[in-house]
Amino acid sequence: MRRSRNSRGHEPEGPEMTVREFVSGLAFIARDVWRPTPRSDLYLDCDVCGGATPHSSYRQIISATKENPTLVAALPEPVCVVCRNAHPRVLGDEPPCDTAIVCTGQRRRRWRSGRSGRPCRAQFTVPASAPTVICPWCSTQQDGPTKRR
Repeated sequence: MRRSRNSRGHEPEGPEMTVREFVSGLAFIARDVWRPTPRSDLYLDCDVCGGATPHSSYRQIISATKENPTLVAALPEPVCVVCRNAHPRVLGDEPPCDTAIVCTGQRRRRWRSGRSGRPCRAQFTVPASAPTVICPWCSTQQDGPTKRR
């Protein structure tokens, strides 16, 4: 990326930030704060929990031995949010998200840490068999549709 010249017509020396780069960085932060994007949780059937639970992270094991110094990596495995168990993906382990629920959690504050007093009330879809769900907007863990009835 080409850096702009300063007021004397010289290229900046060193890691200085130009005004254009500074304003671009501020615009990115403001866009993320005022128009946040929801988190993308994947609901998979968990072997330990016994139902469709949210999986938001992956674990991958990489190994090497002294005899064979090449790195051998296993496939990434999704980690269950409820029991923290990792298991490999299999065909048909993702149930359809067919039930719409309304979030009962509280929003996060924009400028300070912690939760605000206002309810989130975001509507999102989850599998009907999920005992625990996570709101994609405020990231609170709540009871699923099976426990709300």
